[in-house]
Amino acid sequence: MVGGSLQDLMRRTQARTVQPPPETPTGFSTPRTSSPQPFDVDDDADLQPPSIFDVRPPPSSALISSSGIARLKLFTERALNNTKLEAESKSQVRRIAEITNRDERDILLFTEIFAIKEMLSKSMQDQVKLWEPSELLEKAYTRNIRAILVLPSIQSYSGSVESAVLACLREMKAPGLPPPGDSNESTLLTRIGRQLSLDKSTMKGLLSDSTTDPKVENRNIANVTAAIMQSFGCSFHPTLATYHRMAFIRMHLTDRKHSPHKFWPAIDMELAQLRDAGSQFCLSAMETNLEDDIEKFGDPAKTNCKRGSAVDSGSPDWLQVLNRLAAKVERIEPVARPNKRRRIADLEITSTEFSGSASETTQMSLFNGEEDMSGPREGSES
Repeated sequence: MVGGSLQDLMRRTQARTVQPPPETPTGFSTPRTSSPQPFDVDDDADLQPPSIFDVRPPPSSALISSSGIARLKLFTERALNNTKLEAESKSQVRRIAEITNRDERDILLFTEIFAIKEMLSKSMQDQVKLWEPSELLEKAYTRNIRAILVLPSIQSYSGSVESAVLACLREMKAPGLPPPGDSNESTLLTRIGRQLSLDKSTMKGLLSDSTTDPKVENRNIANVTAAIMQSFGCSFHPTLATYHRMAFIRMHLTDRKHSPHKFWPAIDMELAQLRDAGSQFCLSAMETNLEDDIEKFGDPAKTNCKRGSAVDSGSPDWLQVLNRLAAKVERIEPVARPNKRRRIADLEITSTEFSGSASETTQMSLFNGEEDMSGPREGSES
């Protein structure tokens, strides 16, 4: 009968609480566990997460199997066949490939990586230190530059002169030269080019100043040439061909009126045109120009300047080599400079004025043998 007194209800409730737990169903072997209690932690436990560097693979995983080593050796040989390495480097690669312990292999690779890092760092530091030629080498290339500028055998003043100077230094085994192809060789060529530019400017300036020198005798081509060669410290005397060449350069200063950046390329172009016309025609043109120079500035024969003979077997060895290389200097075509932007006021001209000035400029350029190296101008058809 359901119901009863309070005592009866309490007795039945107590009887239920002391009943044994139900048996585990067949097929389950895992014992039943109580639910985990929240915040049930050991006070002495380390609450920090474990570091990834504390994880250690089992000892067996650090070893490569014998079959893996065999495959790795085959792959190594294929890689070496496709890569250009020195014999010592190939031996080092094979030695690494034979290591069966992964940890040892990694340490060896890390060591090689840091060795390469230090080598590259040292190489970069060495490149930062600018190479400087010795005093003897600087004197040698300066002497060659100044000599080649006054040699009548030079084919071009704005061509490959630097290469000819360097080739002479190598042939004469000048001390302190960097090896061919070395990065310092380009540094040396740059320094030679800078000195060449300075000396060409000196020669051009002395020739230009001679045309207006208050002393008439200083205008004579023989005296001007002597002043140039004395300024350059040349140890040989000029020849008649030297006077021909100096008078030719001075003619471009007095008659051609080139812009500064076109001056030497224009001389090179006319020299090339004269050579193309034949050696006899070229010599005749030089003689005619010297006669014109004599009429304006005086006869070299009436001076006390000494004249020497052409470079021959009796000349110093370095001068013979330089004279031969000067005849092989190649002319370099000038690079057109970009046109400057014109102001609007400069463009406000009539079509008649433009066409007339353009026609006169074209005729004068053809008469002087000048070449328009500036490219198409604004407002003209290309």
